[in-house]
Amino acid sequence: MAQEISAFSSREIVVLGGGNSAFATAASLALIGHQVRLLEMPEFSESIQAIREDRRIELEAPGLNGALQGRARLSKVTTDPAEAMDGAEVIFFVVPAYGEEPFTRLCMPYISTDQMVVFFCGNFGGALAFAHSLFQAGRDALPLILETDGLYYGGFKSSVRAVRLSGLKAGLAAAALPASRTQAGLERLNAIFPNYSFAKARNVIETGLRNMNPMLHPAISVLNAGRTDPEKQPFLYYKDGVTRAVGELVQAVDEERLRVGKALGLKLLPLHQTLLSWYGWQGASGESLHTLLTTNPAYQTATSPAILEHRFITEDVPYGLVPLSELGKATDTPTPVIDALVTLAGCLLGRDLWLAGRRLASLGFVDLQPAELIAYVEGAVPH
Repeated sequence: MAQEISAFSSREIVVLGGGNSAFATAASLALIGHQVRLLEMPEFSESIQAIREDRRIELEAPGLNGALQGRARLSKVTTDPAEAMDGAEVIFFVVPAYGEEPFTRLCMPYISTDQMVVFFCGNFGGALAFAHSLFQAGRDALPLILETDGLYYGGFKSSVRAVRLSGLKAGLAAAALPASRTQAGLERLNAIFPNYSFAKARNVIETGLRNMNPMLHPAISVLNAGRTDPEKQPFLYYKDGVTRAVGELVQAVDEERLRVGKALGLKLLPLHQTLLSWYGWQGASGESLHTLLTTNPAYQTATSPAILEHRFITEDVPYGLVPLSELGKATDTPTPVIDALVTLAGCLLGRDLWLAGRRLASLGFVDLQPAELIAYVEGAVPH
């Protein structure tokens, strides 16, 4: 995690997105020495307008040990996929899960089998949905597809041309689709980050279930719905929003995730241990989830969203909790707490989040047994 950069080969990289994490990823990769293009959807061009001319992003990391910081210059900032993708070796999806399909449609004509596509991270099913879209479009071969279990960077834009990091995660893992290509993918991914090493996950079902956002955000946001309003003062999301009772609900959601993982033959770490493995090197500690979440240095300044119509619900419920519930049904593993949160979150937003969710059927799996699903993601050539 040190700031010094070891010897490496510069890559032509496209980062998809224009939000906090896309800016952080693009700036960090450029500071390492890669040639980075940032591609945003044309309808969201306002998010990159401030940096289109000089192509510079300020990466700030005050007091964050091991983080790169400085003014990064990108090679391209555009809404034109042909311009961004020409000659690219690696494509990073750094968008909310609901943005993955639009970006797939935008970029599909320019994606070739010799590129590597990285879902950084894919929530649940990012890699699976991408492969399904390619096959539906008539492709008979896939690029090298890799999915991580989380975002390396935590932080928020401090201005329209700067992003401030609040935390860096240690111990992230990645898997390829199919898993038979994971080693090749990890070698390429770890070469891009010369002083960071992604571990090997078993498959993209595991990476999806190792993403901790759906374990945290829906429970916290639903139980703090009464204080989430544009006319009310924002609160510190973890420090003030996680009471002991909220921590108990988060724990209950995670226990259901662990039971689903066990039914699928996956050895998943509990949320508490995962957060310690990610942030312990930055001083995170605590014997309970409540203590850990309210004292983690990476979370201390995180403020609440002003509205409930936010990715903490609109992404983490339909693309995290809904597929977890579906996997629970497929393995005869009850998920009553998760099911209740999906229903309550939908009531708060005034729409059915079950229908909006990433269902197994939408990924091409109809009446598929769990063993068949594992065999599919680990086989030589998914189809």
